[in-house]
Parts: sequence; structure tokens; C-alpha cells
Amino acid sequence: MGHLLARYPLLQNQPLVRQHLQRQQRHKIMKATFKHIRMSPQKMRSVVNMVRGKGADEALGILRFCRRRAAGNVLKMIESAVANAKQKGGIAIENLYLKEIVVGQGPIMKRWRARSRGMAHRIIKRSSHISVELEER
Repeated sequence: MGHLLARYPLLQNQPLVRQHLQRQQRHKIMKATFKHIRMSPQKMRSVVNMVRGKGADEALGILRFCRRRAAGNVLKMIESAVANAKQKGGIAIENLYLKEIVVGQGPIMKRWRARSRGMAHRIIKRSSHISVELEER
């Protein structure tokens, strides 16, 4: 949003843009994204659902002791968003909670495997994108 305002200063006078900017200043929202994770979104979502809506410190504690392989990637994402919050806003981790955490479908790699009688079956290797938004309570 900031790069658009620099290019088009008249946008600041638009009511919707002004509301958006005021909301962002009032509620400090920190974002982080992690793309092209070589794991299916279904497996990632099972871990993400455990921590959705919790405080950042509580979510980190849950993920550190979760035995699922997806927990490592989700842990890395939340740690990155917390680091962004400390760096940009100087917000303490105790005041942050996971406002939104979304797992989306990434690109699919299609491979094949040889079968009997000269046939081939498709193997689908899925990938995921995660985005996290932390907000101050």
C-alpha cells in the first residue's frame, strides 16, 4: 500500500484508503509468508488448525513439541512473523496473537511411474504456501 501512495499521493484522500491506513496504524499487523513448501496442504492444515487463534508464545510452545513434520515449517513461519514484529514495531511477544494463518495450494509437480503391460500412472507431488498475520492484543 505504501508504494502506491508514494506513486499516487491523491490516493490518500480516498475514504477507503484512509480507513485502511488508520486501521493499520491503530492495530499493528505483522505478516510473513513462506512459499513452495514441498508438503501437501492437507498435511499442513492439520498442524495449522492446532494453533489458529492462539497467542504467539503459546503457539510456539505447541509446535516445538508437536511430532508432525509440518510443525517445523509452521514453527519457522511464526518465528519469522514474531521477528518481524520485534524489528518493525518493537512489540513484545506476549502481546501478539495469530490473527490469521492460511495454508494454500502451491504448484503441483506431475511425475509418472511405470506400471505393468507398458502403462504409466501419474504421481502428483503437491506443495503449499503459508501466510501468517500476527496482531497486537
